[in-house]
Amino acid sequence: MAKENKELIEEIREKINKQIHNDGNIEVRKHENILIKPKSQKERPSRHVNSLQVDLGLFDKRLRSEWIEGPICLIIIEVKGSKFISTHDALIYSSKARKHKNLFPWLRYGMVWSSPPEKENGIPRRFFMNNENLDFAYNFEENIDGNFKIFYENILKTQIEISRTLYDIFEKKIKVEYF
Repeated sequence: MAKENKELIEEIREKINKQIHNDGNIEVRKHENILIKPKSQKERPSRHVNSLQVDLGLFDKRLRSEWIEGPICLIIIEVKGSKFISTHDALIYSSKARKHKNLFPWLRYGMVWSSPPEKENGIPRRFFMNNENLDFAYNFEENIDGNFKIFYENILKTQIEISRTLYDIFEKKIKVEYF
């Protein structure tokens, strides 16, 4: 049986915090409101007005921008507590990813879930057919403790590096020779 979403979010947040202890610049926040349009001086991010609430956000505390208040969000992780990923889930999260990535081109966006292997093994075909903007997906297959290191080493660590590089390109700290 799939865990409740809130429990799963907290468990994944704790595991990320344990893995990134060597990188003291990353801060993991849950249920954060992430801007979906440029903020004016008077606007604060608030759900349903000018932002979307996300399950987990990985922020780099040392990166700053003159047009973003606070640390820079590198990665958003949406956590599904359901028994499987539906077509609707892939469409909705892909749409949210597009909105955020239009404003923050360095942002990496993905989703994770923990469905029983007998219900869903790996990433289903419907995810690939309906995804346009998500950068990663991972099914813990009800074994978060056993599979977290695989997720961190093969996905999350790489996504952090990609996001930081894209941010540096965006801020003109890196010259791009080819694409």
